[in-house]
Parts: sequence; structure tokens; C-alpha cells
Amino acid sequence: MNSRELRFDTYYRYQELTEGLQELAASRPDLLTLESVGESHEGRPLWLVILTRKSTGDHKDKPALWVDGNIHATEVSASSACLYVIQNLIDREATDPRVSHLLDTRTVYVMPRVNPDGAELALADSPSFLRSSVREYPFSEEAIEGLTTEDINGDGMILSMRLEDPNGPWKVSDQDPRLLVRREAWDLDGPFYRVLPEGRYLGDWDGSTLNLAARNRQLDLNRNFPAFWTTEGEQPGAGPYPTSEPEVAALVKFITEHPNICHGISFHTYSGVLLRAYSTDPDEAFPSEDLWAYQHLGEMGEKLTGYPAISTFEDFRYHPKKVIRGNFVDWMYQHLGLFGWVVEIWSPHREAGLTEGFDLRTKSGDFRFIDWYREHDEADDLALLKWSDEALHGKGYYDWTPFEHPQLGSVEIGGWNEFLSFRNPPHHLLERELSRFPDWIVYQGLTSPKLAIRSNSLEPLGANHYRLEVVVENQGWLPTYITWKALEIRCCRPIVAELELPEGVKIVSGKVRQELGQLEGMAHKGSSPEPWQADESKDRIKLVWVVEGPAGSGLELTVKHQRAGVVKKTFRLTSLWPGSCKQKTPPMLEDFALVEAYHREIKRDPQRALAHARQVKEAWQKQGMDTLEWSGWPLRPLFVPRKRLEFFSRAVHRQLGELCREVLRRIDDPDELSRHIPLHPAMYETFITREGLEAENFLSLIRPDGFLYQDHWVWTEINGGNGSQVSNIYQELLYPLFHSSPLFQKLGLDAAEGIGRPFQRYLDLVGEHIPEGADSPLIGILIHSKAWGVFETWPDRVIKLIHYSQKLMEERGWRAEIVHEDQVVVEDGVCRLKADGRPISVICLYTIGTNFLSELERAHEEWPHWRGGKAGNTPILQPLAGMVLDKGALPAMQEWLSWPIQDEDGFEVRLPSTVFPNEEMAKHYRRHKDEFVLKRSFVDKDTLVGRSVRPRHWNRVLKQAMEGWDYVLQDYRTLPETIMPVSTDGESIDWVPVQVEISPFIIKGEYAGGFARYAPSRESGVVLSPPPDDMGFTSVYQV
Repeated sequence: MNSRELRFDTYYRYQELTEGLQELAASRPDLLTLESVGESHEGRPLWLVILTRKSTGDHKDKPALWVDGNIHATEVSASSACLYVIQNLIDREATDPRVSHLLDTRTVYVMPRVNPDGAELALADSPSFLRSSVREYPFSEEAIEGLTTEDINGDGMILSMRLEDPNGPWKVSDQDPRLLVRREAWDLDGPFYRVLPEGRYLGDWDGSTLNLAARNRQLDLNRNFPAFWTTEGEQPGAGPYPTSEPEVAALVKFITEHPNICHGISFHTYSGVLLRAYSTDPDEAFPSEDLWAYQHLGEMGEKLTGYPAISTFEDFRYHPKKVIRGNFVDWMYQHLGLFGWVVEIWSPHREAGLTEGFDLRTKSGDFRFIDWYREHDEADDLALLKWSDEALHGKGYYDWTPFEHPQLGSVEIGGWNEFLSFRNPPHHLLERELSRFPDWIVYQGLTSPKLAIRSNSLEPLGANHYRLEVVVENQGWLPTYITWKALEIRCCRPIVAELELPEGVKIVSGKVRQELGQLEGMAHKGSSPEPWQADESKDRIKLVWVVEGPAGSGLELTVKHQRAGVVKKTFRLTSLWPGSCKQKTPPMLEDFALVEAYHREIKRDPQRALAHARQVKEAWQKQGMDTLEWSGWPLRPLFVPRKRLEFFSRAVHRQLGELCREVLRRIDDPDELSRHIPLHPAMYETFITREGLEAENFLSLIRPDGFLYQDHWVWTEINGGNGSQVSNIYQELLYPLFHSSPLFQKLGLDAAEGIGRPFQRYLDLVGEHIPEGADSPLIGILIHSKAWGVFETWPDRVIKLIHYSQKLMEERGWRAEIVHEDQVVVEDGVCRLKADGRPISVICLYTIGTNFLSELERAHEEWPHWRGGKAGNTPILQPLAGMVLDKGALPAMQEWLSWPIQDEDGFEVRLPSTVFPNEEMAKHYRRHKDEFVLKRSFVDKDTLVGRSVRPRHWNRVLKQAMEGWDYVLQDYRTLPETIMPVSTDGESIDWVPVQVEISPFIIKGEYAGGFARYAPSRESGVVLSPPPDDMGFTSVYQV
């Protein structure tokens, strides 16, 4: 999707910031929510951005990171830093796996402008600079005498005024006449100067006394937090009581009401440092484990931002005998037990080269952050002036210009424009400075604790009794409690596991609700493993229940922790004992919990997994079912992350385009294809009849994500489920982009060669079933009951696909609505919506997690009013999902891409790249092949995996689908040999020629995908085949 691009060469005033956030939220509703968490003193909404991928869960159910900025009025670049973090994460979410993982599993709360009232004054055309809030404090009376700071000459800046004074403390530098330096005791010859902020003198000036006016707006919002708060006399700006100010109260209220927040980062300016707690005490006050973790987070911050990470107390006090009280960072740690940071953005001293001798780790060197302002050499000021002249082009330090002051008389105005040189980066350097922070934000977010279900099994014990075993673990870097301080102040609740039982199910052993304590993370580890250390599994816990209940009952397990998030898992009680199998055809995979147990145990306990598989086979055989012998490989990707599964081969698509054009040239009437061109015999052999499965050279059905030895043919079969819907939409969106994409032009891909339009072809078929003359026909996108739960819990991907289908239908003048089977009724032969009785013209099945070829048969068996491909007189059409060439099974080529495809309305499908095979992968496979492949478990070839029976179920429907809806397969054509990654020895990777053949699909005379099959040359070794997106099988035949 396209999102509004925020600018980072300017500073936004409040209205601009509000409009930018609103537009950004409207453009990316899948990731971003904008809400107000309170109002400022002057009534401006305090905007909060909630950033997370909504399809993967509610923001409150994920561990979270808090980010804010601009609590001090003039520190407006802190607000820009927050905006930059938001924009950067949105821009990278589809291309950077770490950012994608962060938004999938965590939440980022961003409050870009804590103090909008003060910032608005600082950014005004005629600015006014305050510390924080505009509220009158510590008194309400206006000053009646003294100098007030303001833009007196109307140039839009507040600089300095110098007045010639024989007793002034400053003199002109010998090195640069613009620079004022300290007057020494023996300096007798002037001129000498007194320096004051630019401003107006209130009252009648007596000609000699120069005092600053008493300020009645001296609040410091970062002294108003509850931790170590004290009164005005000891801590100026603290406010009358903790959280007395609405901005701080709103921030504190939100954070305390969202215990999923695990970290806090507050952007300030300036100095170019990362500040951590304590502000009031030395590091010895920390529990050692907390200090070590805090320091490690800081060390990563140093690496990622270039800023040193330092203790506020040790290295950043304004006065050596005073401490800073009532601030955000101390409150986060002392009251919540969380690690908080203040990021002081920007350092003109670093820009001028003054910090080059400063060591990030030892904090050694000549430069001192706060102390520099009390004592430094003239050379430092000259270096800053030189930097201003060269980098700021004279907009940092202004020459002294005479001005006739209305009260003070003749003065000179000039010096540093502190607001855009010291306090904030100048506009043209802003984005460069902000680019330091997003990676550290991502890192901090991913260190938070994260609950996950490591493994689970539901084992039938007989007589409606089941053993449920679940292992819960903390996959985060930090422990679930985050800090020892949190345990000390008792602010962190234990993990809770709760099993929700339906009526008729009861617990025999175990508890419905139980507290599990805390789980450790990885934070408290040394830099390297030592012989005397042991990595005990304190990061996980096993839960066991025995339940009693009827088969088919569903249990829902919820495991939650206030900081580590919420995980849920649904279990269905299903018996696989011989007495439970009453049908002669194998039931659907979803009914076989024992088979699922096999997959869960395939790595943990191969022998137990093998026993389960044998048990399934024996149970089915006793019911008179035919079973296939299993001799394939395991069913999961070995080297490739599941989220990066598809890849694209430009050479194959070019060849497909040539094949399709050749086919179309040879026929007179494309519409006659379905009646004149039969399926290829090999396709009949593999997919239409059982004989293919019983052929002498048949080896097995396997997932195409396994490994294949030499002399095997690989047939990519129809890949069902929404994975192929992605392929479908991907091709549809590619079609117009081929004409304009510089990327594809660079790769030598010509126009739209080889790219079909499968959705349009499918809609052509749908249109043929709409009654003639129907005005605005209604298309029902039917989601069956067993997929509805997936649809509700997987909305991002699924809804995008369905909405794109709806969009294409609406472009044809059709209405399209998503319906559950229970929302439809058939009356008098007419299929209608129950809610309002509207008739449905055509039903299009949408399947999730199951192969579409099973849906018609399932409809016949389970839904009483579906008959013969119709609901009443309403046609039911198979989705086109599986009728597209699966890119995951195409040969790997030299070009591997990862980029988004968008249409003009912002709908996006991302085609992930696949991890490129390499020698390290091959060695890893060699070392772990027994664990992965279970080769020893299958030597006797007498076992069965439940998934291998499913193609029989599909085969009965495939011919009907192919012939009934004009899907036509062409003969296979040999492509030029393709180079693929092959391991000949299980140790190294070679790229060797592989023979590839393609059988394209022709729908209504146009290309819409196809099948590919490939095989390595004899004796070439193991083909490292990247996996497809979803469930798919491959029939393996020996050549």
C-alpha cells in the first residue's frame, strides 16, 4: 500500500503534524491506529500512534515498546524522531524481516509530541521559548520588570544581544572577531561586552540595572513524574505534585494501564547521548543482573546509533552536587521495573569534531557533555564557528548587527541561532540525524519477552479420555519479569494458563486455571559459553492435562502474561482408535489429531512419531481402507524460513509466454480448446486415476519442499489453499506492471510475456453462470465452517485476497459479499441471504488451509442443501486458486527478487524471496539429515503419513473440475535446461543443468498458469528445491 510520506527537512507545527498522522493512519489501517490519550493544558489532543500488524493480534496482547518525544518545548526534532520511526517502520515492514517480525509479534506505541502547547510557541512565526508547559507556575502573576526573551527585531529568530560595557565579562576573540571569549583579570583594554538573550525590557529601565524578568511559566514536564519527585525548592520545575500536569498525567495513565509495555524511549535534545537510569543514584544501586542487561542494551545502542550510552547520575548531571528528580527514565525503572532511555538527539560538538577523542565504552577522553559548557578551550568555539560556516552556510552563527533597542538603546544582535544549530539539527541535516534510531528501536522491541507454544500434543487414551501436553516458552531476550526491580516491587504478575472447556468436557487431571510463575530469557548470559555453565531450560514449562469428553469437542488454551503477551491454541478431541473409523473413504486430514501428533514429534521423538504413523495405518486398514506405503521425505522446509517461500523465475515465464503464443497460433477457435484437446496422458496417470499411484515406477507423494535424489521426476501438483490465491493475484497485478517496471526492464523481461490473467479468466467463467439481464447480480464468496475460524484469526492476508476479488467483481458491475454457510438458506430453489432475503446469483467457494478440490465433495457430505454443484439453482464454482503455476516449484534461477506489487488503488501483494542455497546449508543438512529426514525410520517402507492419502480424494474431483469448467491442460513442452542448486555430496552446492517441462493452462483461449515438472540429470545429486507457499504435494516417479 502507498502511505503518506512525511517530510524530514522541516519541523511540523501542530496542525500539520495532526493532518500528517491522520493521513498516514488512513493510508495504512492494517498497521496504524491513531487515537488521542488526553489533552494538553490548552486543549490540544495528545496524539498516540499504535503501530502493529493488526491481523496478527490485538495490540494489547503483544509485548510493546513506548516511544515519545518533544516533552520540552524547543526540542522539536524529538517529535521528528518519533515521526521518522513511524515512517521508517512502515516503509520497511514488507522488505525487512526484522521489522516485519517486530510488527507481527510486538506493538510500538508512539507519542510524537508530548508538549504541543510549548512546541507551538517555539515554531511560531514570532517564536517564544519555554522549558515545557505554557501553564503559569510557580506563580500566576505576570512579571512587571526585567528582560523577557522574544524576537525583538522581527527576523523570526531569538538570538543574543551584546551591550558594550566597560565592566562586561566578555571580549572579542583575537582569532575571529565574531567570537566572544572570557575576559581575564589582566584584560584592561576593551571593548568589553555584556551578553543577554534577545528580548524586551519590561517596565522603566533605569539605565544601569539589567535583570531577567521573573518567569511565571517554569514548569519542566520531565520533573513531574512520580519517581523521586520533590518540591520546587529542591527540584525547579517539578510542579505542585507528581503528574499535576495533564500531559504527564495522560502519559503515565496510558503506560500504567498498558502493562504490555516493556521498554520506554523518550526523545530529547541535545548532546548526542543515550541516557539511562539512575538520575539520583550511582550504578551500585542496581541489582547486578539489571545493570548488566541495561548496559548491554546501551552497548547495542552505541553500535546502532553511534551515540555513547551513559548513566545520567554518573555522566550527565547539571551540577556535581545536585541530582535530577521526577523524570521519565527513573519512573519507568523505579516504579514499573522497566528499562527506560532518554535519547538526546544531535550534537553540534560532534559535528565540529570536538568529541573525536571520546571513547564510547570507557567514556574516556577530553570531551565532557555538561561540563563542556562550564569549561572549554577557545579552539572548541573556533571549531564550532568553522563548522557553522561550512555546514550551515552562515545560518548557524550570525554576525553581530547594530540594533536600536526600544528600552536599552544601541545594542548588537547576533550570535548562535541556538534553536537550529544547538537545540535542533538544521533542516537539511535533520533526516541524516534521525536515520540513526530506527534499528535500535527495532532491536529494543525484539528484546522484550514473548510467550509462545513450543510444542503441543493431544493423544487419545481411549474411552473418550485424552492427554493434552503443551510446552510454553519465552522466546524473548529478556525474562518475562524484565528486571529484578520488578520482582522487588511486586509489579509483575505470573504467567497464567487457562483452559476453556465446552459443555460435556471435564478435567480429570490438571487445573482449569493455573499460575506458572516467570520464565527466563537470554539476557543473563555471558559473552561466550563456559565449561562450568549450563543452559538449563528455565525459559520453558510443560503443562499436562487429562480431559474427558466426546469426540469433536473443542478446547481453547490461553496462556498470557502482562508483559510477554497472549498466545491461544484450539484443540479438538478426535479419536483415531479403530472403532471410530466408520467410513470407507479416508476422512479429511483435520479429523486426524494423531497424524498431527506425528508432525509435532517428527524432530523431538522420531520413534514415537513412527509409532503414531503405524497406528493410523493399522486403524484405517482394519476399516477396509487402502493405504499407501510412505517412502518420502519430511513435510516441512529444511533450509528456508516459511515466510520467505515463493520466488520467481523470469526464464520460465518467458518460455511459457512463447508456448502459449504457439498454442494460440495453431488453433482457429480458442473456445473450442476444451472439446478438442485432451489432457496429457501423464496427467491422467498422475491425477485422474488410481493407476498413477499404483504404477510400477511410483515412489511416493511428497511435499515439493523436500530433497530429491537423482533419477527422480518431480511433478508439481495442484497447490490448494490461499497460497495459490496469492500466486493468482500476484500474476494479475504483474500484468500491467510489466509494461512500466524499470526493474523488469533491467532484467530483460519484455512487456507482459508469459504472464496470464487468471482472475479475469475466472471471472469470465463466473459471468457465464450469471442469469442474463440480472441487474447488479450478487456474488456470494462462501467461506465454509472449518475455515471460518482461520478467516477470523488470519484477517490480514485472507481479507486482502478476498477484498481484491471483490474489487474485480465490482468493476464488472457485480456485488460481492463474504458469507458463512449459516448465513445462506435455500428456499424454493433460490439461494438467498438469511438476513434480507436477497438472491445470490453465483457462489464462489473460498478455501483456507484445505485443498479446494475437496470442497465440492465436502459440501455434498456435510451441507445438506448443496447438491450437484448447486445451492438450489445457484451454481457453485470452484475457485481458480489451484489452477495456477506454483512459483515455489519452478526452477531456481540467478535472479531472486523481493519486492511489492501494487495496483493503482494501493492493493499490494508481496512476493518474498527465498534464502539462496549455499554450502553452509548443505553441510547443515548433512549433519542433521537423520533428524530432518528420518531416513532410518522409513527404511522398511511400511509406514504411512496421513497427508499422502489426500491426493486420492482430490483425484475424484479433478477431472470434473478440469472438464466441467473449461480448464484445459496442454501437452508438456521441454524448456532449455535450467541451472538449479544441487548437492552431489551433501556438503557443497553446485549449479547443474536440470531438465524442465511445462504444461500450460488455457482458459477461454488465454494462458492462466500451468504445471511444471523437472528432474536433475542422471547422477547429479540432490536438488535443493525451495518450497512453495502452502501445502502442496509432488508425485515422484523414477525415470
